Amino acid sequence: MEALIDVLKYIATSAIGGGFGWFYSKWHTKREKKETDLELIGKAIDPLLRSFNELTTHIGQITDKLVAEQTKNLKLLQENAKLLEEKGDLMSKVESLEKKVQTLTNMVKKLAHEKNPDIPTD
Repeated sequence: MEALIDVLKYIATSAIGGGFGWFYSKWHTKREKKETDLELIGKAIDPLLRSFNELTTHIGQITDKLVAEQTKNLKLLQENAKLLEEKGDLMSKVESLEKKVQTLTNMVKKLAHEKNPDIPTD
Protein backbone atom coordinates (compact mmCIF):
# COMPACT_ATOMS: atom_id res chain seq x y z
CA MET A 1 0.00 0.00 0.00
CA GLU A 2 2.82 2.26 0.79
CA ALA A 3 4.19 1.65 -2.67
CA LEU A 4 0.84 2.69 -4.13
CA ILE A 5 0.88 5.89 -2.07
CA ASP A 6 4.43 6.58 -3.25
CA VAL A 7 3.36 6.01 -6.84
CA LEU A 8 0.34 8.31 -6.36
CA LYS A 9 2.57 10.96 -4.75
CA TYR A 10 4.98 10.64 -7.66
CA ILE A 11 2.12 10.95 -10.17
CA ALA A 12 0.59 13.91 -8.28
CA THR A 13 3.96 15.63 -7.97
CA SER A 14 4.68 15.04 -11.64
CA ALA A 15 1.22 16.31 -12.64
CA ILE A 16 1.56 19.41 -10.48
CA GLY A 17 5.09 20.05 -11.76
CA GLY A 18 3.94 19.47 -15.33
CA GLY A 19 1.00 21.81 -14.79
CA PHE A 20 3.27 24.51 -13.41
CA GLY A 21 5.67 23.95 -16.31
CA TRP A 22 2.82 24.16 -18.82
CA PHE A 23 1.44 27.37 -17.25
CA TYR A 24 4.91 28.89 -17.10
CA SER A 25 5.69 28.06 -20.72
CA LYS A 26 2.28 29.39 -21.84
CA TRP A 27 2.81 32.61 -19.84
CA HIS A 28 6.38 32.93 -21.16
CA THR A 29 5.19 32.39 -24.77
CA LYS A 30 2.47 35.04 -24.36
CA ARG A 31 5.01 37.47 -22.93
CA GLU A 32 7.45 36.82 -25.79
CA LYS A 33 4.61 37.24 -28.31
CA LYS A 34 3.63 40.55 -26.72
CA GLU A 35 7.24 41.73 -26.81
CA THR A 36 7.56 40.64 -30.44
CA ASP A 37 4.28 42.36 -31.32
CA LEU A 38 5.44 45.55 -29.57
CA GLU A 39 8.75 45.44 -31.46
CA LEU A 40 6.92 45.04 -34.77
CA ILE A 41 4.58 47.89 -33.91
CA GLY A 42 7.56 50.02 -32.89
CA LYS A 43 9.33 49.28 -36.18
CA ALA A 44 6.16 50.10 -38.10
CA ILE A 45 5.54 53.34 -36.22
CA ASP A 46 9.15 54.58 -36.30
CA PRO A 47 9.04 55.81 -39.94
CA LEU A 48 5.71 57.46 -39.24
CA LEU A 49 7.16 59.28 -36.24
CA ARG A 50 10.15 60.42 -38.30
CA SER A 51 7.83 61.66 -41.04
CA PHE A 52 5.69 63.42 -38.44
CA ASN A 53 8.76 65.14 -36.99
CA GLU A 54 9.95 66.18 -40.45
CA LEU A 55 6.49 67.52 -41.31
CA THR A 56 6.30 69.39 -38.01
CA THR A 57 9.68 70.99 -38.71
CA HIS A 58 8.64 71.87 -42.26
CA ILE A 59 5.33 73.34 -41.06
CA GLY A 60 7.26 75.40 -38.50
CA GLN A 61 9.52 76.78 -41.23
CA ILE A 62 6.55 77.59 -43.47
CA THR A 63 4.77 79.25 -40.55
CA ASP A 64 7.84 81.39 -39.86
CA LYS A 65 7.97 82.45 -43.53
CA LEU A 66 4.25 83.20 -43.49
CA VAL A 67 4.56 85.35 -40.36
CA ALA A 68 7.49 87.22 -41.93
CA GLU A 69 5.48 87.85 -45.12
CA GLN A 70 2.44 88.96 -43.12
CA THR A 71 4.60 91.35 -41.11
CA LYS A 72 6.05 92.71 -44.36
CA ASN A 73 2.55 93.07 -45.86
CA LEU A 74 1.32 94.83 -42.72
CA LYS A 75 4.17 97.35 -42.96
CA LEU A 76 3.35 97.93 -46.64
CA LEU A 77 -0.33 98.43 -45.81
CA GLN A 78 0.56 100.92 -43.09
CA GLU A 79 2.87 102.77 -45.47
CA ASN A 80 0.14 102.74 -48.13
CA ALA A 81 -2.39 104.17 -45.65
CA LYS A 82 0.09 106.90 -44.70
CA LEU A 83 0.73 107.75 -48.35
CA LEU A 84 -3.01 107.85 -49.08
CA GLU A 85 -3.47 110.22 -46.15
CA GLU A 86 -0.66 112.43 -47.46
CA LYS A 87 -2.23 112.30 -50.93
CA GLY A 88 -5.54 113.48 -49.45
CA ASP A 89 -3.78 116.35 -47.69
CA LEU A 90 -1.96 117.32 -50.89
CA MET A 91 -5.19 117.14 -52.92
CA SER A 92 -6.85 119.48 -50.43
CA LYS A 93 -3.94 121.90 -50.72
CA VAL A 94 -4.07 121.70 -54.53
CA GLU A 95 -7.81 122.44 -54.50
CA SER A 96 -7.22 125.39 -52.19
CA LEU A 97 -4.43 126.68 -54.43
CA GLU A 98 -6.60 126.25 -57.54
CA LYS A 99 -9.34 128.32 -55.90
CA LYS A 100 -6.79 131.01 -55.03
CA VAL A 101 -5.43 130.95 -58.59
CA GLN A 102 -8.98 131.25 -59.97
CA THR A 103 -9.70 134.15 -57.61
CA LEU A 104 -6.46 135.89 -58.61
CA THR A 105 -7.18 135.27 -62.29
CA ASN A 106 -10.63 136.79 -61.90
CA MET A 107 -9.14 139.77 -60.07
CA VAL A 108 -6.51 140.29 -62.80
CA LYS A 109 -9.16 140.11 -65.50
CA LYS A 110 -11.38 142.54 -63.60
CA LEU A 111 -8.48 144.99 -63.12
CA ALA A 112 -7.46 144.65 -66.75
CA HIS A 113 -11.06 145.25 -67.85
CA GLU A 114 -11.26 148.31 -65.64
CA LYS A 115 -8.11 149.75 -67.23
CA ASN A 116 -9.13 148.72 -70.70
CA PRO A 117 -12.82 147.93 -71.31
CA ASP A 118 -12.02 146.15 -74.55
CA ILE A 119 -10.49 143.19 -72.63
CA PRO A 120 -13.15 140.54 -71.92
CA THR A 121 -13.73 139.48 -68.28
CA ASP A 122 -14.56 135.82 -68.85
